[in-house]
Amino acid sequence: MAMNKITHFVFGTFHPHLSDNDVTQLYADYLKSEPYKNIRKEEQMYLSAKWQYMRIYFEAEELVEGIRKVNEEFYIKCCLQQRKNQYDKNNEKINEQRRELYALNKEKMHAKEKQYRDSHKEQIYERNKIYTELHKKEINERHKIKVTCECGAVIRHDYMTVHKRSIKHLDFINNIDS
Repeated sequence: MAMNKITHFVFGTFHPHLSDNDVTQLYADYLKSEPYKNIRKEEQMYLSAKWQYMRIYFEAEELVEGIRKVNEEFYIKCCLQQRKNQYDKNNEKINEQRRELYALNKEKMHAKEKQYRDSHKEQIYERNKIYTELHKKEINERHKIKVTCECGAVIRHDYMTVHKRSIKHLDFINNIDS
């Protein structure tokens, strides 16, 4: 009878006189019915996915706990997927809104960041120290990457911004412009 309870939980209908096989057949028939075909595609996908996801816990000892757990996991999974789809559809619009928000609140945001850095110096230092210890190999590999600048200097990639302010690079740029 576990599947029957899951069906009740998913679809809101409980059939105490039906066996689990009958309920599975009922679900299969529902997928072919007009009411199912008339609901939005997103809702169809949601119901189908929720049913399939909940079948994992068909024989859970604590069915109620299993259903609650599955429902939470599925909700999180579904929400993340919906957010990703929403972002993919409206990528340009979202980025434009972020740019506008940043332009309007630039000073406030910088002030908050500075205040946070000042009040959490030790925590930031410890976090960076731990990260450096954990990722020492990757950091060393990145330091080995050499790049040739337009002025002909061969330097490390992470040193490029400092190099572009150097006298050698600035002289080269000035000679090209002249």
